[in-house]
Amino acid sequence: MAIAHKVHRAYPDEMAFIGGVAVHAHAMESRSAKAIKNLAVYSHDVDFVILMDAYADLRDIEAVHRNNRLNRHEFTKNGVAFDVYVQFQNNLRIPADAIIACSTLRQDLRVSSLEHLLLLKAEAFKDRKLSGKGEKDAQDLLRLLYLMESPDPATFKGVTSDDIEQIESAIKQDNILPLVDRNAHMAKTIHQKVTRTWSELKEIQRGFDHDGYTS
Repeated sequence: MAIAHKVHRAYPDEMAFIGGVAVHAHAMESRSAKAIKNLAVYSHDVDFVILMDAYADLRDIEAVHRNNRLNRHEFTKNGVAFDVYVQFQNNLRIPADAIIACSTLRQDLRVSSLEHLLLLKAEAFKDRKLSGKGEKDAQDLLRLLYLMESPDPATFKGVTSDDIEQIESAIKQDNILPLVDRNAHMAKTIHQKVTRTWSELKEIQRGFDHDGYTS
């Protein structure tokens, strides 16, 4: 995490972490997550979004190259791989400036909101659910739902019916058990919390449908 802090200090308000680093930072400051060690799994690579002006400066400092296939930029620092999603130059479903505007500080890092992380992860899960990464994506969705205390309707406005389908397919006992070393009692507790949060989010989504915000 130290290398992530070093990059963040250079652009404290112009970038926000997404992916595993963001989930880890949220989990480390969650009282409910501290009893469940596998909810705060550290990521070995670092993903972040950054505004265009800040990226122009970053490009002068780091040996950044573009990955056209994945529509992102990449560099390596102290042996850690960084995936960079530049404003206007990526295919993330949520614009970089919107992610940063709704971000928060956790563990002295600016990280995406849990709601935005959930939507980004739902998209990844849809694309990778049949691959080797699908199981981890499903567990990440469960982590995010468990960490969410009071869902923010404004931040969740981009939800679609497809997101609902993807997330519901991840909320299974089989996906929860590995998070708690197959402790059935703990898995039941997590499932209850996840289900409760998910019900709140679905109510928010139904409100958007009624008001015409989603298709």
